[in-house]
Amino acid sequence: MIGKLQNLEVLELQNNKLESLPDSLRELISLRVLDVSGNRISSLPTDALQDLPLVELVATKNCLAGALFPSLVSSFYLLQRLDVSVNSLTSLTTDNADIALPSLRTLDMSFNRATELPRMHSWPSLAALLVEGNRLTTLPHGFTSLHSLRQANLKGNNIRRLDDRIATMGALESLELAQNPLAEKKFLTMTAEDIKRDLQSRLMLSDPLLAGF
Repeated sequence: MIGKLQNLEVLELQNNKLESLPDSLRELISLRVLDVSGNRISSLPTDALQDLPLVELVATKNCLAGALFPSLVSSFYLLQRLDVSVNSLTSLTTDNADIALPSLRTLDMSFNRATELPRMHSWPSLAALLVEGNRLTTLPHGFTSLHSLRQANLKGNNIRRLDDRIATMGALESLELAQNPLAEKKFLTMTAEDIKRDLQSRLMLSDPLLAGF
């Protein structure tokens, strides 16, 4: 019967024993915030949610596994905050297919099992990328194109090298890399500004035009 609540804007169901959510959520045409943290949910009906005006989707501390978004889901145009931390997700999208998240400002996927993330070229508003405690082996595709990114927490992954173009990320204020097997150990404890300064010198040698971006 929840689908009849068509004026409902905020639905908070934290810390219950829910194992699933009904497809009738698609009828909540005014829903802006959905918080189902601290339940036992193994998958979200994201195909039912993608046409809603969701601004926040929070599902931390559940039993989410596999890919969060199936192949049928290609966009969440209004979503600004996505928090799926402390689950068992191996990826954000099926086969790491592209997904358009033009309004997304915060992605928190900390403490999952992701080995890679989809391309981020269509995430221009992203300001905080929190993916500590996963199994990423490289920086996400399009990471250096995130010119609004201010904070990136990549601690506790399997990243071995950085992209020199990080030096061009003017908004980046915090880049946490501890507990990664980086070939150059010095980056593990350096500040974002120091990392960018170091990489800037490399760009000047390899691509002077890019270095002056």
